[in-house]
Amino acid sequence: MLRTIRDRLSNFHKNHLQGHGHNREETIQREGKEICAIASELGLFKSIDTSIDSLEFNAIGSEHAVAYHDGKSLLKLTLPQTGFGLIPKVTLHRRLDIRSNEETFYKQVEFLGATPLEYLDRWILCNELFNDAVDVQRIIQWADLSISVMISQPYYMGEIISTNEIHQAFRDKSWESIYKDGRAIFYNYAYDAIALDLEPRNCYMAKTGLQPFDLIVSHPDEEMRDYLGI
Repeated sequence: MLRTIRDRLSNFHKNHLQGHGHNREETIQREGKEICAIASELGLFKSIDTSIDSLEFNAIGSEHAVAYHDGKSLLKLTLPQTGFGLIPKVTLHRRLDIRSNEETFYKQVEFLGATPLEYLDRWILCNELFNDAVDVQRIIQWADLSISVMISQPYYMGEIISTNEIHQAFRDKSWESIYKDGRAIFYNYAYDAIALDLEPRNCYMAKTGLQPFDLIVSHPDEEMRDYLGI
């Protein structure tokens, strides 16, 4: 269902985030309504008369509330307050020199709340890049009308390794490492994809090799390309 929902949502607006005059928050809200309508047609929409905060989960991270499902898989629900997961974007900031009172501007990469389409694209990429098996199970609307995407993912087990070992494993797989703003960003030319948050909490060393399971990946937009020099 992951790709089906993504393709249906993409067809709502071919020029996603371009030429619509919407800011990111408005786009998240608009796409949230659209993904609910699509899920309703597909029999995946569920309205729950409570809030996500009132439920108990096995773990709550910066993007998802996580519940162990059947011993073989996890269920992850996006936290409504962060959008639909996170996505790396180049942002512009102002700096004021208190001595000269001169104003300058600088750019940096930071995580912003992702739109539903960006979120679905992320997991399609993860399935392709890392042989993952993420799928959409439900689109949930809470009592306050906020929305969560519920995904399923295999429950991975393996050895915890260091950040440096994870980075080296990615370089061994022909990912190019780029260091910007004190952050390690990896670029894959074959898939035109960037990966961030390569930390021990998001990867295990399994018997078959490194298994990422919660990285933040995306196709870089033109502003990101220019900033990273790719």
